[in-house]
Amino acid sequence: MQVQNIFKFNLEDILSKKLTCASQPNSLALGRRVFYWFEEHQQYWLKTQALQNEVSLEDAFQRELDFYSSLSEKQIESIALPFQILKHSTVVNNFNIGMPLLILPHAKFLFDEPTNTLNIDQIKHKMLQALSVLENLHKAGWLHADLKAEHFVEYNNQTKLIDFEQSIKIKDTLKFSQLNATPRHMAPELFHAEAKSIASDIYALGIVFYEWLKQERLFANNYYDWAVLHCQTLKIELPESFICFKRTLDAMLIKQKTDRLIDISALKMSLITENV
Repeated sequence: MQVQNIFKFNLEDILSKKLTCASQPNSLALGRRVFYWFEEHQQYWLKTQALQNEVSLEDAFQRELDFYSSLSEKQIESIALPFQILKHSTVVNNFNIGMPLLILPHAKFLFDEPTNTLNIDQIKHKMLQALSVLENLHKAGWLHADLKAEHFVEYNNQTKLIDFEQSIKIKDTLKFSQLNATPRHMAPELFHAEAKSIASDIYALGIVFYEWLKQERLFANNYYDWAVLHCQTLKIELPESFICFKRTLDAMLIKQKTDRLIDISALKMSLITENV
């Protein structure tokens, strides 16, 4: 059963609400439209794209729509937030909209809490939840292909993924020659123009874990410096209190793709069995 709608919002009712535009100025110039509103103590997001502005953004938003539309109800529950796609051309806050409207509820970022406010078991739990939702995504046949800390959220006490604009079906990865990725989270092989893979998703999540544990963002001045960092100089150095996570991070961040541990069940077991 393919699920197109989880929410049942009425377009006219939504447009009658006080919608607040959250799009950045540069996104507005390229046609991206993001709004939010509140209803019964819940915040909702409305995301869409104006046509004939920026083809790459149109294509990316269509990939996200295709991703949500492809999921079964069971997959939605294990991977993504509840959603609604309204397939209407309309005008929102004086913006001409040419693509469908994607509606999502607001959710708290999974990695918002600093690690120094959590105990080891709480940290392990969040990391295991992130691995599990990524495992569910891969089992459903998809790569996220642009994992960042802000793409993991908590909703109704469950971990979900968001922002599927770069998502790719695993069986179709070789068809995508254009590389759209964030250098901070790029696996070494991507700097050599290899296709995205389960291994590159694992590497990106490893960087998310590493930055969260250290409470520091990796830094490089430019694309070349990012390539040198990921391909040559990155070394996992954790505070003594978190050294129990080093073995797992080392396995996720091995530079050679063929040596990287991509079995998420094994990664979860590694976390569970680590001693403080």
